Amino acid sequence: MAKIVLCDLDGTLSDTEHRVHHVRGKRRDYEAFFAASKDDPPIEPVIALVRALAAAGHEIHIVSGRRDDTRADTEAWLELHGVPYHRLVLRPYDDRTPDHLLKRQWFEADYRAEDVLLALEDRSRVVAMYRELGVTCLQVADGDF
Repeated sequence: MAKIVLCDLDGTLSDTEHRVHHVRGKRRDYEAFFAASKDDPPIEPVIALVRALAAAGHEIHIVSGRRDDTRADTEAWLELHGVPYHRLVLRPYDDRTPDHLLKRQWFEADYRAEDVLLALEDRSRVVAMYRELGVTCLQVADGDF
C-alpha cells in the first residue's frame, strides 16, 4: 500500500556546507543563506533513495524550512537534479518558527502517522519530533546548525 514519505531539503537532499556559514554564530543572515540555495550540490544517496521510494509508488512530500520566496529556484533545483515529488511545503516568508515546531504544526494539520511510511531529515530536533509523533525517521546527517 502506498504511503507518504516526508523529506527535508536543506542538508538532506541538498548539501548546504558552502552556505551554512551564513546562519552560524550570532549574526545569522538568512537572506544570504537562502539566496545561495540554488547552487547546492545534490546529496546523491538520499536522492537515489527518494527515487526508489517514488518508483515503489509512495508519495514524496518535501517539507522544508526554506522560505516560500525561494519556490521557483527550489522547483528548478529539484527538476535539475531529478528529484521526484508530489508536494512541496515551504515556510511562509515572514515565519521565524523553529523548524521542529513548524514541521510539527504542518504534520498535525495535514498528516497522520499511519499514513506516513517514513521521514528523511538531518536535524536532530526534527528527527526527535517525528519519532515522538510515531513516525519512523531516518537521520541522514548531523545537521544541527
